[in-house]
Amino acid sequence: MNLFHSLHDEEFIKRSRLTKTTALNLLDKLQIQETRDGRVPPHLQLLITFRWMATGSFQLTIADTFDVSQLVSNCTAKIVRAIASLLQDYVKRPSREHFSNIRNYYFEMSGFPGVLSAVDCTHIPIHSPGGVTAEEFRCDSAYPLLPFLLTPVANPVGQREVRYNISHSKARNTIRAFGVLKMRFRCLTIPLNINLTGHGDYLHNPQDMTIMIYFGYIIMFVLI
Repeated sequence: MNLFHSLHDEEFIKRSRLTKTTALNLLDKLQIQETRDGRVPPHLQLLITFRWMATGSFQLTIADTFDVSQLVSNCTAKIVRAIASLLQDYVKRPSREHFSNIRNYYFEMSGFPGVLSAVDCTHIPIHSPGGVTAEEFRCDSAYPLLPFLLTPVANPVGQREVRYNISHSKARNTIRAFGVLKMRFRCLTIPLNINLTGHGDYLHNPQDMTIMIYFGYIIMFVLI
């Protein structure tokens, strides 16, 4: 099965959330190897991973769709890691030469002076790993107030604090990637199974797994 040949561009985007051109460029860059038994060629491994990312469907359902038995977890783990390895090729910190332009952009947009970046986060749901370390993976969504990190006033009093929160909100609204990614790749909204044993073809711990997957999606978002 080769959806690159059998589907029109619009149908391909509906199923993979990427254009054919982007997917083929990514396939060329990743240099994916065939599975050990030769049953799943590189293009099919990529398509399987795209379908899992796009739908979050049970892996057995995807395996039946592509007629690959139960090799989905092998493919998705390998491809997600490979995509994540491209992070530094696409996500770069701005140079000092751009700092002035960044500050001006944020000030003109929000009235907030001296801003170089906006920070946000999102939670990737996982099934509890259980055991004595389970609580280590419970996330706290709050950011601390630091000299280099300004947070909203929780209970504003007076016009100054209200205006501060309004400007802060405008500056922070530049971050839209998380919502876009979760709508595009439904796997991010479904609790993921994890494996703390280090055996098998899963990403082995919650931190490693969610970071790798999210970096992979960020790269794919940049490539779109």
